[in-house]
Amino acid sequence: MASSCRVPTNFKGEYVPRGSERLSWLTGFTGSAGVALVTQREAIVFVDGRYVTQLKEQVDGSVFTGGDLIGEPPHVWLERHGSKGFRLGIDPWLHTAAEVRRLEKALAAIGGSVVLLDHNPLDRLWADRPAAPLGPVTIQPVEHAGAIGERQDRGDRGGRGEGEGRRRRSHGSLLRRLDLQHPWQ
Repeated sequence: MASSCRVPTNFKGEYVPRGSERLSWLTGFTGSAGVALVTQREAIVFVDGRYVTQLKEQVDGSVFTGGDLIGEPPHVWLERHGSKGFRLGIDPWLHTAAEVRRLEKALAAIGGSVVLLDHNPLDRLWADRPAAPLGPVTIQPVEHAGAIGERQDRGDRGGRGEGEGRRRRSHGSLLRRLDLQHPWQ
């Protein structure tokens, strides 16, 4: 059993389906960069400097305290303030591998651990959660997409370019639909 839960903004993006806005539902915070850490003793919403004022306006200060997402992000906060044996529950579908490694390292330093949850606990609590969108995929003209597969290097990229007139091709592109419950669907 976990002694706490970490709630990130979903998909690491600004535009997510309403039913995936867990951080907003839990805390009231609607910014695109935030993480809530809810323990048995306290609840913290970590944001970067762009959102300090918004956090104060949107989040109930008697329930949640503000945290510094850059200066003392959750993994640093946990190592400094987490109790010995602290167990952090996370939805593994909402965290990058790098985030999980940082959390595991920080918690190991205090004899704690990350608990990968089978389900997101907020999903069971959010009774009126909006359904995932089921609309059709719309193919957009390539001029709206930019040049992913091929681009012209200008040779003026501080040594990063490959020379005037030379083209580089990618071997593939990673695409994800943000209107789905999970981006791999």
